[in-house]
Amino acid sequence: MTAYWAGTIQPGEARRFRLGMRHFPDLGTTHLEIALDGGEPRRVLSKHPIKPPPPGPLRLRVLNRPVQPDSVADLQVFAVELSGLRRADPLPADPSLAVARLVAEDEIEAALESLAAAPAASPEALWRIDLLARAGRLDEAADHLRSSLAGLPDDHPFHARLSQRLMRDPDNFLLAAKRALGPALYDIFLDPGRNEILWRPARIRHHLADLAELPREPPARGDPEALRHHRSALLLRGLAWQRAGRDDLSVRDLEAALPLFEVAEDQHMRKYVLRRLVDASIRLRDPTRARRWITAALLESTTAELLLEGLRQRSGVDAIFTSADWARFEALTRR
Repeated sequence: MTAYWAGTIQPGEARRFRLGMRHFPDLGTTHLEIALDGGEPRRVLSKHPIKPPPPGPLRLRVLNRPVQPDSVADLQVFAVELSGLRRADPLPADPSLAVARLVAEDEIEAALESLAAAPAASPEALWRIDLLARAGRLDEAADHLRSSLAGLPDDHPFHARLSQRLMRDPDNFLLAAKRALGPALYDIFLDPGRNEILWRPARIRHHLADLAELPREPPARGDPEALRHHRSALLLRGLAWQRAGRDDLSVRDLEAALPLFEVAEDQHMRKYVLRRLVDASIRLRDPTRARRWITAALLESTTAELLLEGLRQRSGVDAIFTSADWARFEALTRR
């Protein structure tokens, strides 16, 4: 497809600008954006409809990367690119398309009016909360989010939709969610299905800034819920430090969080934290700390032999461990 930009950039000293286009084939609308010198982008709607590409052969390319450096079984697809795909049949009638078109064209207030009667905890309700936050009406967005979550069963689809929305880069929606949920928001951020290896820089910076004043010690008389929130916050900050390349700070938070994983349903996350501590200790070239956490990980693993095999393949481990260390690790796999 081909698109054109019609606009003017004022002459002067060397300037940087970014030009972008977003096309919504199903909605029949396209808008173009230009941002000068890192400022706010200026958006215009295209007056010339874009014709979809002609039919052609399909090509599917699946890209992947390891989620864990020593993993032997985990694979997580992070991108699917489709080229040459077009819908053969017209879309069925869907009233939400009219709202989607308003959102695509930045008609936020009109879209909010269309969603005014959305039932609580419905997909449209989450859409309305998102748009209220985007419009800067954070208190209203937080109130609607509380209403949708009130008395909602744990297996209701709204929880999954909310978690998915929170995986985006931090924005006004996150601010509204924090007003509505308080520290319970940290539990939602720790989604076992979305490892921190996929966090974008904006999210890493947000967690480090948001949790900068968090003490490592748990509340002295905290109830189980408060302890869970504190544990989640510690783990978020520890993982963020690790993604930022500060293993020295990461291990402190992860070591503080680990004892708080006690009940049976927490064992999966506890093993995950142990693996992250092992990784950080090896990168820090800290043999004492590495021995401690490798021993704990092997003792708690149901696949200790595979774990040890992965550790042997890590670069730099021969400079940390002696033959006596490897013999002790092997003995743990045969316990």
